Amino acid sequence: MRVLVYSRVKGLENDTRIVEHLKGHRWVVRALGLASVPDRATIGRWWRRYLSLLEDLEAEYVLADAGYDSKSNVEAVEVMGTEPVIASNPRRSRKRRRLKHMGLLRAKRYLVEQFNGLIKNHVLKGCWTKPKGITKKTAMVTAGLISLNATAMNALLQGETSLKAVSQHWA
Repeated sequence: MRVLVYSRVKGLENDTRIVEHLKGHRWVVRALGLASVPDRATIGRWWRRYLSLLEDLEAEYVLADAGYDSKSNVEAVEVMGTEPVIASNPRRSRKRRRLKHMGLLRAKRYLVEQFNGLIKNHVLKGCWTKPKGITKKTAMVTAGLISLNATAMNALLQGETSLKAVSQHWA
């Protein structure tokens, strides 16, 4: 699953491109927790399973901070049939938008900060600070997110029902 989410972020939409990319970027393979580059048939099998999981996702709101304040993000959320709750970015416009559910965004912000701390300290164990360049750091943090999500999905598929039980698989 980690490979598929990573490939989606990188825009690699077919198994051949994914394999070629991973062969050229061995450090990504290690960051994703793989021993070697998987073959095309394996990636194809993973891809079909991944797409079937994505079909069932639903949300009432999409919460985001001011860094995601753009017309394209708001439109993308609305196309999914979900209500965007995105804080207005004061650097983009002088006029602040009034959000109906701003209290929801404020109430849940601490969860985002805890999650970021979990990724940086427990999943990546500080290794994201060593590489130079925004591309490598972004790839490592993305790999950490993918690893965390794949571990959580695996726990859920094994029958874990509570978030607390699933979160024990993260540390």
